[in-house]
Amino acid sequence: MAKEIVYYEVTNSFNGILKGTRFKVTKDSSKHIDACIKEGLAEETGVSTNKINLSMLKCVEI
Repeated sequence: MAKEIVYYEVTNSFNGILKGTRFKVTKDSSKHIDACIKEGLAEETGVSTNKINLSMLKCVEI
């Protein structure tokens, strides 16, 4: 279970999460990357993970 900290940026605004928002993601090899990204974004914005739609937000690793 390797863990790595990386940073992501939102490139499309959606559902109150603004373009340009940067957040920390802890990549965990035991989880799917989308789950890790949702957790990091939820921690940064306070938005529940079930309300985060990654296909609409378009996040990129920076």
